[in-house]
Parts: sequence; structure tokens; C-alpha cells
Amino acid sequence: MSRLIQQFLFSLLLLSFMMSASAVRYLGDPKQAPAIKNLINILQVQSQEIEKVLRMLAALQNEKSGLDERKQKLGKAMQVLKADRVLVKAGKLSKSTYHEKWQEKGQEQQLQKDMDLFQNAVKKFNHSIKVFNLTAQKMKHVLKKRTPGQIAALVAEMKKLILKLQQALNEGNYEKALFIAHKSDVAKEFGYSKK
Repeated sequence: MSRLIQQFLFSLLLLSFMMSASAVRYLGDPKQAPAIKNLINILQVQSQEIEKVLRMLAALQNEKSGLDERKQKLGKAMQVLKADRVLVKAGKLSKSTYHEKWQEKGQEQQLQKDMDLFQNAVKKFNHSIKVFNLTAQKMKHVLKKRTPGQIAALVAEMKKLILKLQQALNEGNYEKALFIAHKSDVAKEFGYSKK
């Protein structure tokens, strides 16, 4: 009787080992893995480029608001300087008062220095816009007809898709990876097609 129990336990052990070994087998054709891996690489690179464009856009918007503030302050200071010059020419402000206010205190020199710095900042900003436009041009197929919110949602979807595909590949379930890619509009947008 104990021999019968030992044989039964041995066969159960053998059966459980066979079941766990069969669970590791791959589902689907492993030849499809390169296509899925290529899709994952494309999605990773493209999502990074899109995020780069979004960061650049945010930086440009911040820089522009700073330049707008500086422009207003400099514009007001220039108006005061011009108004004082008009008053001097009209004889309503003495040259000594004007000289003391603008030249002795260094306000005129400081204003000129601030104007030069502002012009350099504008040149730098214009260069940043050119770089942004070149980068955005490369991504126009994604950015076109999308709001920044929609673009951020697209990046999130891309990242989710990458995780799902990687998980399916790690499990060795190529059929699942193919199914996920085939059903995904994001995958199709970035060039995946079932072959």
C-alpha cells in the first residue's frame, strides 16, 4: 500500500513539474519578436522626442513671458527718458536737473546696458525658436491637429503600450504582443502593420 502511495506522489510530483515546464513555453512565433521590439524602440524614441518638444515649448513660453515683462519695463523707462528730453528742449526742465537725474546717477547708462542685454536675450530667444521649429518639424506628423493636452495623453498611451508589449515579450507570449500591437491605434500611427 505504501508503495502505491509513493508511486502516486511521484507521479503527482512529475506531473506538477511537467505542468510548470510547459507553462514556460513560448506562445506564438518567436520570429515575430523583432517586429515587436522594433515597434517598442520606435515608440520609446518618438515619445522621448515628443516630450523634448513639450519641454522646449514650456521653456519658450516662460522665456517669452519674461521678455514681455522686461520689454514693458524698458519701454516705460525709455518713455520717461524721452519725455525728460522733450521737457529740456521745451525749457520746462533744466539741463542740470536732467544731467543729474540721468547721467550723474547713471540711469541713462544703466538703461542702455539693460537695452543691450534685452536685445541679446531676444536674439537668444529667436535662436531657441528656430531650434524648436526644427525639432517640431520632425514631429509634425504627431503634433499636427493636437493640443498640448492631447499630445501629453498620447505620450502616456505610448508609454502604456511599451510596457504592455515588453511584458508580453518577457512572458514569451508573442501572440499577445502581436494582438496588442494590432489593436493599438498608437502602434498603427507609428508605422506598425500586421504582416
